[in-house]
Amino acid sequence: MKIQFLQSFNDDSIWISLIDNGFNKNILIDGGTSTTYSYTDKNKKLKGGALKLLIKFLKEKNLDLVILTHIDDDHIGGFLKWFGKDKEAIKHIKEVWFNSGRTIKKYLNDINSNVDSLKFKENTTLTSIPQRVEFENYIRYNQVWNEKVVVQKDVLNWNNIFFQILPPGKDKLEKLLRDGIKRKLNLYWTLPEKATI
Repeated sequence: MKIQFLQSFNDDSIWISLIDNGFNKNILIDGGTSTTYSYTDKNKKLKGGALKLLIKFLKEKNLDLVILTHIDDDHIGGFLKWFGKDKEAIKHIKEVWFNSGRTIKKYLNDINSNVDSLKFKENTTLTSIPQRVEFENYIRYNQVWNEKVVVQKDVLNWNNIFFQILPPGKDKLEKLLRDGIKRKLNLYWTLPEKATI
């Protein structure tokens, strides 16, 4: 097994490569910021970042599993830049694990809250929630996501590779959903005035 932390700009992206029953498996945990995919150097030249170089290296092998641990920009930005710049990106991803607001809501059986897909402007300065929605819509549309919530203490068997899941547990998922509703982001999403969590 090989574990590599991608060279990035104070963000997070981890590549795991292993052999399973004679087949190479590639797992990418988080995508870093957009600069992990590409950036402009001090000479104003566009450079490929560690994520772009990894994707180029793996083009023939694919990413068997992509895991987005949470929606902070330093975890999701690289994925979104890749998806925006490479129209073939999804062909190189077999499966995604991701806890979205919608799937958390379903998991918590909160039928009184209405969390619809968020609409957001192209050049918004808001991060995380609009990025989450863009990521969620992309992976749902391209059918690489089973929409299952992954929670603390789950032991997931993925192709005979076992993952022990750390937080979030139910309490943290409830807080995450509650915080998202409190923000309201009136220009980007609408919730009933008295959404119940």
